[in-house]
Amino acid sequence: MVEFDHAVQIAVTWAEEHNNTLILVTADHETGDLEVIYPNGEGKVPVLHWGSTGHTGKRVPLYAWGTGAETFKGDQDNTDIYRRLRWFLDQALP
Repeated sequence: MVEFDHAVQIAVTWAEEHNNTLILVTADHETGDLEVIYPNGEGKVPVLHWGSTGHTGKRVPLYAWGTGAETFKGDQDNTDIYRRLRWFLDQALP
């Protein structure tokens, strides 16, 4: 997760210099019904609880940053992401 966070930060830093960039970060599904019981502070492994050994039906977060990010605000089904992205591209591209 630390490396993933680092990769996203690199992308955001790059996008800050390229104002026509949209960054979307999400997952294709939730696994394990993972719950943070106690955070333990920055840089320390939190106390976790796994509620399942497989995929769950829980929603996953979608983070959007940059040009068009407002298109992805609000609660949505993950299958709608493609449709919203396609709509945005159709509006943004000549």
